[in-house]
Amino acid sequence: MTNRFKVAAGAAALIASACARPSPLLRDEPIDGPYRLRAVADAGETHICFQQRNGVCDLRIPWRVFAIAYDEDFISAAVHPLNVETEKVFYYVVRDFDGSYPDLKRPVRGPFKRDEFVVEMRKHGVPAPSLITP
Repeated sequence: MTNRFKVAAGAAALIASACARPSPLLRDEPIDGPYRLRAVADAGETHICFQQRNGVCDLRIPWRVFAIAYDEDFISAAVHPLNVETEKVFYYVVRDFDGSYPDLKRPVRGPFKRDEFVVEMRKHGVPAPSLITP
């Protein structure tokens, strides 16, 4: 094989892979505004993301989300970290601080243990997450 043929074959492979369809989402549901509940490969990866105008969805709340709530100020979620069913932690997003390219330390708060999250709920008016269907 000549070098020109190898380069052409490599370029064709790159173009073909760039045109390949992305893997289908197992779950993709709107929450409110740009926020979505998504799972890519399995239900254990259900997370909350912020969908950009170009369709990219940036992670906001990781792990396995099993309960959510929202209002005009917050998105809150209860999650099983590392898919450990016996563990439960809480996160919330301050919507006023969120946007296309935020410093994620500012809008995303957590993880909190239950008692810590109750304090945050009372202090800031964060809604209590309720169970979502798997």
